[in-house]
Amino acid sequence: MRFSTVLLLALWFALVGGEAEADWTRLRSTNFTFVGDASERQIRSVAQQLEQFREVMVRALPPAAVASPAPIVVIVFANDRSFDPFKPRFQERTVEVAGFFRGGPDVNFIAINGDLGANAVRAVFHEYSHFLMSNTVRVAPVWVSEGLAGVYETFQERDGGKRAVLGTAPPEYVQELKSRTLIPISQLTLVDTSSPFYNEGNRRGLLYAQSWALMHYLTFGSEGRRAQLLRYLTHLRSGVSPHEAFSKEFGTDLAALDRELREYVSQLAFPAVLFTFDSTTRAAIEARPEAVSDGEAWGYLGDLLARGGRPEEARVQLKKALAANADAARALYALGLLELRESGTDEALPLLERAATLSPEEAMFLTAYGRALAERLRTLGSDDPQRDSTLARARSALSRSVDVKPTAADALATLGYLELTEGEPVRAVDLLKRAVASAPSNESYRMMLADASARQGDYEGATALLSFLLAYGSRQDVRDAARQNLGRVAKLRIAALARIEAADGRPAGTPLESVAKPPPERRSAGGQFTPALRKMGPGEQRVLGVFRAIQCRQGAVVLEIQTATALMRFVVAQLGDIDFISYRTDTPGGVNCGAVPGTPPVLATYRPSAGGTSADGIAGAAVALELIPDGYVPQ
Repeated sequence: MRFSTVLLLALWFALVGGEAEADWTRLRSTNFTFVGDASERQIRSVAQQLEQFREVMVRALPPAAVASPAPIVVIVFANDRSFDPFKPRFQERTVEVAGFFRGGPDVNFIAINGDLGANAVRAVFHEYSHFLMSNTVRVAPVWVSEGLAGVYETFQERDGGKRAVLGTAPPEYVQELKSRTLIPISQLTLVDTSSPFYNEGNRRGLLYAQSWALMHYLTFGSEGRRAQLLRYLTHLRSGVSPHEAFSKEFGTDLAALDRELREYVSQLAFPAVLFTFDSTTRAAIEARPEAVSDGEAWGYLGDLLARGGRPEEARVQLKKALAANADAARALYALGLLELRESGTDEALPLLERAATLSPEEAMFLTAYGRALAERLRTLGSDDPQRDSTLARARSALSRSVDVKPTAADALATLGYLELTEGEPVRAVDLLKRAVASAPSNESYRMMLADASARQGDYEGATALLSFLLAYGSRQDVRDAARQNLGRVAKLRIAALARIEAADGRPAGTPLESVAKPPPERRSAGGQFTPALRKMGPGEQRVLGVFRAIQCRQGAVVLEIQTATALMRFVVAQLGDIDFISYRTDTPGGVNCGAVPGTPPVLATYRPSAGGTSADGIAGAAVALELIPDGYVPQ
């Protein structure tokens, strides 16, 4: 850091609270922790609006949206002067905002300028809506995520918090809808973050406006459609693919829904809905606030800065706070986490251990301490005299954190990963399943659960998890990792089956059920590998061939399978709508449009078209693709 920057920071601390001139207050509600230098009246106003906004959101989502996988801390600044040093920065310039949301696996921050009242709170509604949606469903299509956030960010409090209005039409959306031709719903529901509609400015405006209009109609325009929407969201949470979930609830012929939406939009009279809150919601804010020490206040602020990509500034703040009060637990925790990310365990461990000791009921502190111990453990050799005690301390801290907050996904996943690395896959699977249930959109938790499931012998479960990530991973690196891990699962499965055969059906000292999920695969008398194939459903047929190519068309994907007698084609709306299962050790490196590398042998399961094979060779709808070992012939 340059000398001038340090000097400016020192001057700023002196001017705005290096000695904490302002009084800091903490107020707890049912679902948030509020802390700030704002007045108690300002903090209570923000608390009431956020609790009520959350209640309205939860009414629109399946019941499982209630619990947050990580605590939410809301920092309410008294005014813009107090807020300004903590606003986001872009290219070293302050971004002028009234509030912002910053998510994380262990804690979520909302920062608000309390002087701006309802306007400041509304500034975070959109991102907070996205957070609740990600906590509700595994994969939220763009139209659902943006449409729901667009509808619910219009929340406006009325009558001193007794009521709220929701659904007022944003003028910019109305203008888009008036001047543009609507996107067919069959196309709108297929848009993802790589689509031109999402990435091209002139199309993106219509995408957001129509997503808002469709969600508004399904939520407020028709009771029957609202029931369908709720069931659709429930399907998404249970792991059904977006296309299949939409088809289940809205059908494949969307002409009626297209017509209804056009009529709804043409009226330009979108109804706003009035919500009334009972005394339970209004009383959700704790009656008595508590004073927050200078060191604890700087702990919150330093943590906020560190998570915003400003570690040097955060370190200056936190060390200053600890120089004044060495027992400020939150400052110890924030500095310990910062050092864990930046410097490693040597600097972090004593800070985090002290924070956990001072606040033994604070799950966040226990989890951070346990994570640091787990990272230290990885650097110790198997014969290191400190290894056993380090492992015991890590397990103790993380187990205590899970006891304190059983739905804390970060603690569950960290302990699950520790047990996985320590050779306890059974316990790891249980913990990681709970982590995934608590935070269904966290892809790293799913990847760890797949690893643990495979090590436990549940190859089918591991394949299902990885296939889902392969189809719906949010980033290319996630999809690539899923593809590679599918190959590793196939290797583990084949190795387990070889052990079963060598031990006459049971590996030495290991229960058969731990290596035989799904039902035991064997080798025939001639030594040929026999996979436990997917069971066919009613009306399904299966062909053997080689997987030649994937054709991507408008609104559909065509799979080409060369059989012994013909080139057959099967259609599917998108790749994620089929079961992709591999029994090979060399799973292809890509499942993208074009020729399939290596043309692996495959069993293709499909539902025949009612009218037979079409003129362009489409024989039916693809259901599953099972990549099989070379030379395997199904019986």
